[in-house]
Amino acid sequence: MSIASSTLVGNSFGGWIAADYAIEHPDKVTRLVLVDSAGFALPKDFDMQQLAALNPSTREQMRALAGRVFYNKGLFANEEMIDPMLSRRLTAGDGFTIDKLIGSIERSEDVLNNRLGKIKVPALIIWGRQDGLLPLSDGERFKKEITGARLVVFDQCGHAPMAEQAAKFNDEVIKFISAPAQ
Repeated sequence: MSIASSTLVGNSFGGWIAADYAIEHPDKVTRLVLVDSAGFALPKDFDMQQLAALNPSTREQMRALAGRVFYNKGLFANEEMIDPMLSRRLTAGDGFTIDKLIGSIERSEDVLNNRLGKIKVPALIIWGRQDGLLPLSDGERFKKEITGARLVVFDQCGHAPMAEQAAKFNDEVIKFISAPAQ
């Protein structure tokens, strides 16, 4: 079975990969949804130790990361959630991949800077206003650099709108992918 083209939806590192794929394979992507997406080169004054925190392997590291990811810490980053999140994180088997992405970020490789103008498909950018990992200014930059992109910002929401604002997130994505092609 072959898929001729599809809508891509990606969050964080996944958004970076989806945007890069849309740039490299424009004939294979019909629509693009970027959710609190990574992908821009880091500012020169960025504390690189923050990157290592994206690949937690202890309860303390998971607690710290969850505190930056979620706005609603009482529901998503409470003590009862830390162990299951860490367990899923460790059993996912993607630590090597995350380390490689972190290395790419540190070396400013594969960044999306000056490349987003190549995206010619409809694009929806969704961002949590209280994202503790990536600033809203990055979402605004995606909107500016992708012609015709639309930015939707969720208040009282962190880095994972699909979890913290699931109903609103699903409504926005369904509206976007259901809209007639322009």
